[in-house]
Amino acid sequence: PTCFAFVPTPPDQPPRVLVGHYYGCSLFALDPERVAKTPRTGVAELPRAKLFVGHGAEVTAVAADAKGEWFVTASADHTVAAWS
Repeated sequence: PTCFAFVPTPPDQPPRVLVGHYYGCSLFALDPERVAKTPRTGVAELPRAKLFVGHGAEVTAVAADAKGEWFVTASADHTVAAWS
């Protein structure tokens, strides 16, 4: 992970967070009911809700709009991308 941003969420849904990483970012819903232990290691993991890829290097910044409907990412490859 290189950066993160919480996404505004409706009151009836779990909090959401975007995590920037190499080539894109991942969206996670912070719902305790979705946590599962991996069979191999027994470590608790939260499954990713969605993966966004399209950059050629690490994502260095993530920002979501006030309604949580779209967000932008900036990358070390000198590009900015908008996602919905």
